[in-house]
Amino acid sequence: MFLPGQVESWNIIYDLESIPMSDLPLSSTKSIVEKISLNYGGRLHKFWALNASKGVSTVWKMVSTFLDDVTV
Repeated sequence: MFLPGQVESWNIIYDLESIPMSDLPLSSTKSIVEKISLNYGGRLHKFWALNASKGVSTVWKMVSTFLDDVTV
């Protein structure tokens, strides 16, 4: 809604149902996240990936060990 004088926090829900890890649209997802960060920096509160495959979950578990708790 972009209310004047209000700081908004966004929750983005990314549904990965029926998308195998080999078919994840990484380039378009990266482009979307870059544009959101550039134009609306500091507004993303949480990014939810729903119905992720076992492979995506495994990769996330490995990557998240290297990230700050706030980022995770």
